[in-house]
Amino acid sequence: MKISIIQTFEKITLYPISKTIKLSEFPVGGMSLKEAIMLRISQFKTESILPHISFRHDLWPSKSLIESLCSTKDEIAFVSNIGEIVAFASKNGNLSVNFNRFKLDPESIMIDYPWDLLKINEELIEKIESNTIEGDIKSNVNIVGKIKLGKGSVLLPGTYIEGNAIIGSDCKIGPN
Repeated sequence: MKISIIQTFEKITLYPISKTIKLSEFPVGGMSLKEAIMLRISQFKTESILPHISFRHDLWPSKSLIESLCSTKDEIAFVSNIGEIVAFASKNGNLSVNFNRFKLDPESIMIDYPWDLLKINEELIEKIESNTIEGDIKSNVNIVGKIKLGKGSVLLPGTYIEGNAIIGSDCKIGPN
């Protein structure tokens, strides 16, 4: 099965974010949005009946949408509330003339505004199951939750982190 992420235009509603970085490269959950979408698809997918599954880069697909695309025998497409095709399953990477259309389910997120990225980021951070420590944690640091600490980052004495967190590379976090 081939999975494609289709790059479309950058939305003005995402400005100023879209002015400085492509949406597909925007960091969420410690990775790019494109990597997060591909990881999400790989977690839910079963072996697809049709050989091509495509998603727009501004769609955060729900589990049920991914399962529907992977399990269909017919070419299908999901459309946004304004009628744009945002995901589809096909035989050759393109939709034929005769395909079934379905409305996008409410659990999928069309990334139209910056706060949509915050929802996705929150979802990914909530799912952190274990600590990944590539930096340095000094003595007397309290961590209540799971963290991913990037290379070269330091948590200084007296630091208190509550809840799951992702701290990038070369950060210095102190108690104040």
